[in-house]
Amino acid sequence: MSGLMLQHALLVDDHPIVRLGLAALLGSHCPGVRIAEAGSLTEARAALAATPPQLTLLDINLGRGNGLQLLPELLAAGSRVLVLSIRDEASIIEQALAAGADGYLIKDAAGKELAQALAALALGQRYLAPNVAIRLAGRQGLQAPQGVDSLSARELEVFLLVAQGLGKGEMAARLGISANTVETHRQKLKQKLGADSQHALLKLALAHTGRALHTRD
Repeated sequence: MSGLMLQHALLVDDHPIVRLGLAALLGSHCPGVRIAEAGSLTEARAALAATPPQLTLLDINLGRGNGLQLLPELLAAGSRVLVLSIRDEASIIEQALAAGADGYLIKDAAGKELAQALAALALGQRYLAPNVAIRLAGRQGLQAPQGVDSLSARELEVFLLVAQGLGKGEMAARLGISANTVETHRQKLKQKLGADSQHALLKLALAHTGRALHTRD
């Protein structure tokens, strides 16, 4: 998957109305993509055999089946896998990531968050929604920086992008805002979280998300 030039995608969800909405969102971000749909493990395996997808949006609860059973087959076929589930337990999220999922979104995520996930996957990065990263931090016994609960939605987005090692220009492009606005958010983050430098902010972000990346300015 280069950029968002996606040719084949697979949607695996047992609710047709959810697949309809996801297909519309995916088509709006990846014009021309061919989308196969599956509502069960059997249908998903048939679609995988017919045309291996470059990207799979995978639900976990598939009636009597568990979507995570498909992960090894999808990964073996070369598909990037973004889990999109109502399941928000940290143990389930960890299980999906440990099995090789490239990202995890909880189903209450907005369409904009799906776009951010697609952009991250296109760059070869793993994507965790902000609420997912917070759940994992608690599960792993990582201490949330004092003041993190006071962050606005945008500030939390910037905080998590700091953990991904992105510089101001990359953050601006990802979020659709100016580099100056990104810098304003970074300064507010340092004030709210008690970080006296960009490096200190990075350490807090890495500890909060469990990442280990380097940053560029």
